[in-house]
Amino acid sequence: MTEDRQKHERIQEQKRVDEVVAEIKRKINLLQTKAKQLKKDVIDIRRDFWEDVTVNIEEMDDKIETEASIKQQAEFLSERERSHGQVSERLDILERLKDTPLFRTD
Repeated sequence: MTEDRQKHERIQEQKRVDEVVAEIKRKINLLQTKAKQLKKDVIDIRRDFWEDVTVNIEEMDDKIETEASIKQQAEFLSERERSHGQVSERLDILERLKDTPLFRTD
């Protein structure tokens, strides 16, 4: 292989690596925004949990409705926490991937 050909291939490969790193950074920015919003949602839900639930246990129907309301709020909180955890895991993976030697231009 000629020296010019090798140089051209190195340039092309570096261009591809730069594009991949740029895409990883773009996804990191999107996921960071999403993670911040999910974290805010979780904090808000925890803070307002009992304000959003009407507790009434005098009548059987009211007790059942109260239990359903608590369960619904708890499931919503759990879903937000789970989503936040998944986004955080993807962010960790992308951060590690971005910093791997394969993507360094040294």
